[in-house]
Amino acid sequence: MNDIVDILSSRSKLCLLTPLGLGEAGIESATGYIARCAEAKNITPQTLIEGAIFPQVKLDANVDFQDSYRATLYCINGLAPFAQRWIPAIEKLSKRKDIRYLTMLPWQGILPWNGLVSDKRRWCPKCFQEAKDQGKIIYEQLLWSLVNVKCCPKHLEPLAMKCPYCSLSMPTLASRMKVGHCSRCNGWLGSRVSSTSKPNAQEIWNAKIMGEWLSYNSHADDATIIRPNGSRALNIFKPFGLFDLSDPQYLSEIFGVHKNTILKWKREDGVELSSLLKGCYALDISPISCLPTMPADPDGLNFYHGVQVLPKEEILINLYQTDRTTLFRSIDHFTLYLCNVTLVIKKMGCRPNVIRESYPHVYKLIKDRFDSVRPRCIEFIRTKLQEYRDAPERIYSMTEIGLAMKMNLRYLRMVAPDICSQISKRRADYEARLYEERVLMQEKSVRECCEELKAQNKLTWPRLISTLSKSGCLRNPRLKAVAASYF
Repeated sequence: MNDIVDILSSRSKLCLLTPLGLGEAGIESATGYIARCAEAKNITPQTLIEGAIFPQVKLDANVDFQDSYRATLYCINGLAPFAQRWIPAIEKLSKRKDIRYLTMLPWQGILPWNGLVSDKRRWCPKCFQEAKDQGKIIYEQLLWSLVNVKCCPKHLEPLAMKCPYCSLSMPTLASRMKVGHCSRCNGWLGSRVSSTSKPNAQEIWNAKIMGEWLSYNSHADDATIIRPNGSRALNIFKPFGLFDLSDPQYLSEIFGVHKNTILKWKREDGVELSSLLKGCYALDISPISCLPTMPADPDGLNFYHGVQVLPKEEILINLYQTDRTTLFRSIDHFTLYLCNVTLVIKKMGCRPNVIRESYPHVYKLIKDRFDSVRPRCIEFIRTKLQEYRDAPERIYSMTEIGLAMKMNLRYLRMVAPDICSQISKRRADYEARLYEERVLMQEKSVRECCEELKAQNKLTWPRLISTLSKSGCLRNPRLKAVAASYF
């Protein structure tokens, strides 16, 4: 026991080990770093935590915590308040300022903290075995602890979750954990054997993208990244922010969530990382492009030819320079619903006169794209209207068609006046036939009721009105004339 006290009372209570993989996709995790430090001191992680880290946490927070932290040690890798208390204490003990880069804390205020890291230990057996064979330091990667990462981006193998010897799962940071070994049976977790199951395309994409995300950990403190502090934490609309958010149906289909969730993301923080990855995979864009950055201008304003550039105008210019595929997708989307270039630019949240005068090259690109896509959009609208007009199973009204196509009726009549007139005439004829059939049925009912009352010698207007199931039908002059003929 005295040996442990001597170890923990050294100048740096944690060994001055250098975190591994900084600036890379395979950056080390904070829980793995604690396990390596404990192993270097020849003690268990439990001894290191209880003898050094936990007392420092209580001292810094000036609060007498209950001894119930073991179940939430996995949160050290994430963004939870638990990590926000523990990581500064670990940095103070290790005399280092880069321990926070071994967690998701650099993305505080940008990503939500809940549902981010797994409470079970996960690893790539081939990564462990490869490091051992090459004589490299074996360590646990932060990437493996993320819930949305299911496979290793290097070996394209599913991450293991159970020991190959005892077939048991393990917590992310166990009391007797040893890097690369099972914390229950101490069995070696590495393997050269390939797994029989293979990850799908999106799981591979998620692993590679999140690896790219983690490689930015050491740059996440850059002053150009905005931390909204209560506003929406992650600007998921930035790479395709030119879409009309008053109609979020398009984005809801991409992200696989209800459209009300899209509106919630717009006005609040806490967009789920799983939904973000799903939407970015569908659009084939990197989540890194979703980070809300400030303008390059040191005064916080960006000017061009003496004109202040609005946020969405900056997005438009950036897309023109870096990602014209997304820009063309936005133009195509609005060309389907709008009739001229000016309205398209307005719908993008930009000022047409500023774009036309200050950015003539951007305006020309938008106009050329609009002119090339417009005939196809008109043809598409006319084809859809013809399908509704010729539908055999139902006769649609223009109101129903406008709601189904999410288009203004005035716009539809402007694009295809002939087809809209045919649809309206067909619907009017259909409603006239329905009305005639309904009146004939009511006329038959009035005649039967009058004949029955007349046979009983009880035919009076009050008695007829009370006998009819729909007495209001007598307001129809035609039916009233039929009833009057029996008096």
